[in-house]
Amino acid sequence: MHHVCDLWELKPRLFYSFRSPNSPSLASILHDVKELKSLHQIHANVITSGLQQNVFLSNRLLNACFSCGDSTTAEEIFRRMTYKNVVSWTIMVNGYWKHGCPFNSVNAFREMVSAGVLPNSVTIASILPACCDLGLPTAGRLVHSYMIVREMGCLIQGTLIHAHVIKYGFEKSSHVATLLMDMYGKCGNVEDASQVFDLSPCKDVVSWSTILSIFADLGHGHEAVELFNEMMAAGLPFDSVSLMEYLSLCSRLGALSQGKCLHGLMTKIGLETDTPVGTALIDMYAKCGNLSSARSFFNQMDIKDVICWNAMITGCGINGCGDEAIGLFWQMNSLGFQPNNSTFLSILSACSHAGLVKHGLQIFEHMTNETTLVPDMQHFACLIDLLARAGHLRAAYQLVKSLSLEQDVGVLGALLGACKIYGEIAFGAEIARKFFELDLSDAGYYVLLSNWYAGLKDWNRVEMVQDLLRLKGLKKEPGCSMIDIDGSFHAFVFEDTY
Repeated sequence: MHHVCDLWELKPRLFYSFRSPNSPSLASILHDVKELKSLHQIHANVITSGLQQNVFLSNRLLNACFSCGDSTTAEEIFRRMTYKNVVSWTIMVNGYWKHGCPFNSVNAFREMVSAGVLPNSVTIASILPACCDLGLPTAGRLVHSYMIVREMGCLIQGTLIHAHVIKYGFEKSSHVATLLMDMYGKCGNVEDASQVFDLSPCKDVVSWSTILSIFADLGHGHEAVELFNEMMAAGLPFDSVSLMEYLSLCSRLGALSQGKCLHGLMTKIGLETDTPVGTALIDMYAKCGNLSSARSFFNQMDIKDVICWNAMITGCGINGCGDEAIGLFWQMNSLGFQPNNSTFLSILSACSHAGLVKHGLQIFEHMTNETTLVPDMQHFACLIDLLARAGHLRAAYQLVKSLSLEQDVGVLGALLGACKIYGEIAFGAEIARKFFELDLSDAGYYVLLSNWYAGLKDWNRVEMVQDLLRLKGLKKEPGCSMIDIDGSFHAFVFEDTY
């Protein structure tokens, strides 16, 4: 196939002879345009040929502009169009969102509705992701009143779009229903997401996965497990992608019984030898605390990749089996597998949690001297945590200062926690002062500070920290544990009795 520029040279008369709106020639060339220079040449010839009011061609031009990253020209073409159909508006809505302008996308949708143009299912599918992007709440932004208003506005916009979905009958589309659920979920509105799911006439694997993830992400683990059991009873068809998603969900929820059901399903449909699915199964067993099943399945796998080895090393680390994790690390090296950044992050974390300082330093030295990998801040944070947990606080803090990590609350939190364990009062007080220089938005760090001062019986500072918590409107959520008893989940919070 000729390049677009070659087509321009070979067929110069095409742009002057093209007069019929039904002719596909120019539209076909626009479909293949990938460079701005060619696009601008074609645009100029469309204008000189008097075809700029051909809505079909104008829509193709709009689409080509966004594909080439030229939203400015797209806006100019759109503004000059005397007639805009639903496709024209949808291209603008979708184009803005894909180029990181969700506000513009929502505004284009509002103008479209104000102009009396009825959105179709493609329009709805284009605008909902923009609402999702604008509805993502973060703890730091919630303290800023402008961001609160903005996020509330996005939820309102999403609700108005939902009204259009119902009004024009798009609620029967499984794809649109899934996007609506995702929008409500990212705005923190689990009730409306659940209602959309319940009313959806066609529930496929994607819609089930979406609603289950929403329940899990928003702290409704018990309901997620119950819904998971309903999904399994419904007998939905599974493929490798959906199995990995649901195994990941079981990992997050600690739903061992449900994970075992998926293991049985893997065997039944012949996916037990699929390496990515097997890796997800290992991760699930390890994160649910059943390390022996994870290791057993790992050992029987015929084909392993680096990601699979990483999952097993991580599993050993989070279950406190640092020596086993180290053994796996050197074993994978001896078998010719090249560790990546994630491998070293997993093994350093395992050494840190097990207090294996000598081994951790040896592995870090191996990374820097024996591989081409360059440690990043996460690796150094693991190394600092490793030194702090083992009581080498001064060495850890020297590393913090040399790497300019004195503004990293995670690193400072690890140091302060270690100071409490090892009774380093003076050094701990120095770290605690660093916290007051930061604008913290996580209530957990304020609780850590409060507990530190309470241990010193410094009640004035305890009260000061608690006043800061109240002033910022932060609240530490109570710890919650979930246990699996005969396939049923039971949640417990602090001071509950059973």
